[in-house]
This record gives sequence, C-alpha cells and structure tokens, in this order.
Amino acid sequence: MTGSVKLGRDKVQLKASAGVLVLYKSQFGCDYIEDSKAIFDDDKKLDIEQYIQTGYRLLWCMAKMADPDILPPDEWAESLGEFDLEEPLKKAQKLYSESLNFAQKIQNATEDSEELTAEKLIAYSALCGMTLADLDRLPLPMVLESIYEYVRLRYGEGEERAATQADYDNF
Repeated sequence: MTGSVKLGRDKVQLKASAGVLVLYKSQFGCDYIEDSKAIFDDDKKLDIEQYIQTGYRLLWCMAKMADPDILPPDEWAESLGEFDLEEPLKKAQKLYSESLNFAQKIQNATEDSEELTAEKLIAYSALCGMTLADLDRLPLPMVLESIYEYVRLRYGEGEERAATQADYDNF
C-alpha cells in the first residue's frame, strides 16, 4: 500500500510494507505495536510526547520504505522544516493500520494470542522462504496471508496427528 503526505514544503511518498515493522525495530530498537499502545496511559489519557515520537518514527519508516535514499531520521526532520504533524500522521496511521487490522484478523484466525513483533515476522517469513527484500516489497497483509497459507498447506487445517521422525528432525 502506498500513499503520500505533505510535510512542510515537500510531498513525501509513503509505503506500508511488511518491512516497516522490521525497519522500525532495527532503527529505533523497539516495536511499533508496543510504542503505539504506549500512546495511551493506564487511564486512557493521551501521552502527547509518545504520540509525536511514535508518529514521527512511523512516518520516517514508511518514507524510507518508499525511498531508500532519504536521510537518517533527525536529518530528515530538519530538512523538512516546520510542519504540522497531525494530518500527515493521520494519513500514515490510517494507511498502516489497514495492514495491521488485517494482521489482527490473521492472528485471530490462527488463535495465536501473542503480539506480532518484528522478530516473529522475520522468523515466520524465513520459515516460509521469504527474504528481508520480500518484506520490503510486499504489503503486510500479503506477507501474513502467505505465511498463513504456507502453514495451512504444510501442516493442514489444525489436524492433530502423531509426530513423525521428520517432525523431530526439524527441531
């Protein structure tokens, strides 16, 4: 999924690929999903500092997916000049949340109660033969659907069976 937002005097292209989660984690050292949940405190009050930080990080990662040659985060922000973050952030979050909502549907369908993290996405993708380059190119819904289909085709529709020697060898 792609889109664009106006930041300062520039129109910036955004790409909501599966690689955004991986880039966010590698660049900032934390998961986007955890950061987005921390936007609201226990009393459901908005933590504006967390909102701005998480939003800016998401914008940068999506812009980096669309244009691998953009500047590092702090330099990029300076190059844009002053801008209102609210509208661009709403567009970016909407674009990416469509992917994450689909991810939640896949997670519910597989009865996986754990959160999707960058590490899990990389691991699941690698098991299915996908590369990091694939994650950069493909939208998150397509990656998750492919993983789900791979598991379904390889292991069946939740059929219980006795473990074989091949299963033990795979460990």
